[in-house]
Amino acid sequence: MTHGKCSSNGTVECSENYFGKNCETFCNKSMTHGKCSSNGTAECSENYFGKNCETFCNKSMTHGKCSSNGTAECSENYFGKNCETFCNKSMTHGKCSSNGTVECSENYFGKNCETFCNKSMTHGRCSSNGTVECSENYFGKNCETFCNKSMTNGKCNPNGTVECSENYFGKNCETFCNKNMTNGKCSSNGTVECSENYFGKNCETFCNKNMTNGKCSSNGTTECDENYYDDNCETFCNASMVYGRCLRNGSRQCDAHYVGQNCDVFCGKGMVYSECSHHKIDWCDWRNFEHKCEDIREDICKAKMTLFEIDTKSSKKNDCLSMLTEVHCEEVWIGLCNSHIIKTYGTESSNATISVSFKGLVLSTKIPDFFRNISKIFGCGWNSWNYNIISKQFNTSRKSKNDPMTVVSFQFACNNSLLTQKQFHQIFLNHQSEIDEKIFPLTVLRKERSKSKNIQEDLLSKHWRRVAAILGAINIALIIVLVAEIGKAKYRKLMQVNPDSENEGELRF
Repeated sequence: MTHGKCSSNGTVECSENYFGKNCETFCNKSMTHGKCSSNGTAECSENYFGKNCETFCNKSMTHGKCSSNGTAECSENYFGKNCETFCNKSMTHGKCSSNGTVECSENYFGKNCETFCNKSMTHGRCSSNGTVECSENYFGKNCETFCNKSMTNGKCNPNGTVECSENYFGKNCETFCNKNMTNGKCSSNGTVECSENYFGKNCETFCNKNMTNGKCSSNGTTECDENYYDDNCETFCNASMVYGRCLRNGSRQCDAHYVGQNCDVFCGKGMVYSECSHHKIDWCDWRNFEHKCEDIREDICKAKMTLFEIDTKSSKKNDCLSMLTEVHCEEVWIGLCNSHIIKTYGTESSNATISVSFKGLVLSTKIPDFFRNISKIFGCGWNSWNYNIISKQFNTSRKSKNDPMTVVSFQFACNNSLLTQKQFHQIFLNHQSEIDEKIFPLTVLRKERSKSKNIQEDLLSKHWRRVAAILGAINIALIIVLVAEIGKAKYRKLMQVNPDSENEGELRF
């Protein structure tokens, strides 16, 4: 035998760790988790298997059992030495390794590889558990939705949709649209949808798209056809007329001495026509260039002549302009008008004379237009203004040869009050831009005082200087007299205290 020998009495003596009749059975008596029986079989401790009891297998494990050689036999979907690791072998987007760890397919995460996260997304990344971590201002499963969290008039919802404040629209809530506007509504993207014939950001501008002689622009302004004016392009004015022009509102402005719808009827001083419906008499107002009927003119004059009392005893009758409702005097009546206007308003003529310079030669026929426009701009009542021409002089001096001027001196009443030079000038300056725009072709350049007024002011200033000098001299004389009287009083008092001082020839103070 290999691992033993026979003793003298014939018994078998086996070597260390060998057992059996022929010492053929090996059993390691020094093994940790077992012992050897008398016949050499290994008797292992609980949960240990193998020839040397070197294999551990937990017989009490939940999801498996131990085989005869001590290997663990796990239940379905369980792995590990103790079958403690679960891994679903039937998962769709992954598989189980030999030790039971989960191996997910690309872009899948989780215990069962059930969570999708696109690792190649542009504006985000995937965490270890597959949750999406988006960059600033990006939202969605793939961080594909942009929403500006710093926008002024809105906010971002958790899914990245924009929630705008009231009346704001757009990706960044940057578009304003008033949902409460009267003549329109807001579309889904914030554009304004106006009702028929309305325009503008708030549909506040009306323009009749059905007008006959014009059209509406994109912003609602009226674009009239040639020769048509006003908001609905219904006022006709022939822009090609020879002796006149059309103003912005469509009214005509005829040249001097011309009247009519096309400014083609000549109207001169002293001309009389017979075209009035009342057939009493009609006449041509050469100063206002209008065709008038005397019976209508007289009715209006009687009803609205409130500023002056006209001297009916005079040999020449005043002209009452029916369109202006005030009285004007011809040149021969200047004195009479002056006396009436001063008497009516009770103002010194020196304070009520106004001088204005005009560029170029100003005809007398243009003066009524000037005062009619001035009364409207100044805000004078329709029957509460008047004027009186004092003088009109065309300046032809050498200095003004290249820039001639016409100086008109006058008196002007507004709202039943006669204006002074200073008052007229102040109101004139306040409305300078409107005057330059509306008073055409008379362009007012500057205000000038009349020579008589300048002389009066110079004389007045000299007079005051003389008065001041006289008052100063009187004050000095009074001071001297006062000092003398004080001296005399002291002298008398001293004489009463020292009656003998006079004899001694000495005064004591």
